[in-house]
Amino acid sequence: MGTGMEVTIEGTVSRALGQFAYLQDETAGITIRQPSGDLFEDIADGDIGPGTVVRITGTTSEFRQLFQINDGDLTAYEVRGQSTAPQPQVVTLADLAATGEDFEGELVRVTGATIDGGVGGTFAAGTNYSADDGTGAFTLRIGNADNTNRDDTGIPTGAVTVTSVVTQFDFSDPAIGYQLLPIQVGDLSAPTQVIHNSPATAAAVVDIYINAGEDDAPALADVPFRRAPGFLNLPAGADLTISIAPGDSESVDEFVFQNTYVLNGGSTQLIATGVLSDDLPANPESISTDFTLLVAANAQVASADPMQVDFNVVHGSPNAPSVDVNARGVGTLFPNAPYTGITGYTGVAPDTYIIDSTAA
Repeated sequence: MGTGMEVTIEGTVSRALGQFAYLQDETAGITIRQPSGDLFEDIADGDIGPGTVVRITGTTSEFRQLFQINDGDLTAYEVRGQSTAPQPQVVTLADLAATGEDFEGELVRVTGATIDGGVGGTFAAGTNYSADDGTGAFTLRIGNADNTNRDDTGIPTGAVTVTSVVTQFDFSDPAIGYQLLPIQVGDLSAPTQVIHNSPATAAAVVDIYINAGEDDAPALADVPFRRAPGFLNLPAGADLTISIAPGDSESVDEFVFQNTYVLNGGSTQLIATGVLSDDLPANPESISTDFTLLVAANAQVASADPMQVDFNVVHGSPNAPSVDVNARGVGTLFPNAPYTGITGYTGVAPDTYIIDSTAA
């Protein structure tokens, strides 16, 4: 399809915010821009968003090599229904650098990307950054403030997954200028695991809400004590509000614990420990036993050596003193681990071991 063509197309919205909606079907993607008007208002009201099926009539054009239907060239549109958002294509940054035109306007996913922005940096609107996934570098663009929710959020210091539409901006060459354009806060995410290890009697089974509104369902429902659900991809470098409510809760408003975290990429575990009342005697070393989520950064999802088993130890018994963790017949694996302490990882050969915890 070329420019200057009057077309009617139907597809599913992958991203929509501010002036822009990104539409794709099984063959290609296209950018729709309207700075004011009915489409703009429907995006602002939430009537058009990821998963909305839309039929568009207009004339195609390019702006800085980006294929689009722009503003006054949009002559009609119709919302056809609601589906699921398009699934992103998993690619590398080398793929995008080599064949960006194949992905223009479409939703992609890049894993293991680090973003150059400095420790403690914050994304600025209308700014380019460099991302690198080990296969090569690529431009990551934070759009103007009205067209993205990632401005003024933290730049993750660890590796993240980038889920983004591929856009293009170049004055002269139609084969370059491709860029990733994260729009939603969750478009930069990292593996995060929430583990229930609190012996609180009032939290024997819990619902776990993540950045939830009043009408949202729990991200993890009916999680029992000593259960570790799998890793979720959650927003990195942005506020992450975790709310813990009793199992079978009807709303996040029933939370018994709530706190906001900013996770900086890489893999993270949030480990529930402590109690909600005087369920247990005080900690013998006077460490607080209030219910909390311990943050274990740099969590591993696989062993560094495929011939070994890597593990760490989290001391989550509120009324116990510091302990030594011993492998019987092998030696002390982790000495003097206090309550709420999180050890580093150690690797052992796959085998059967008897583990003893003794007073430090």
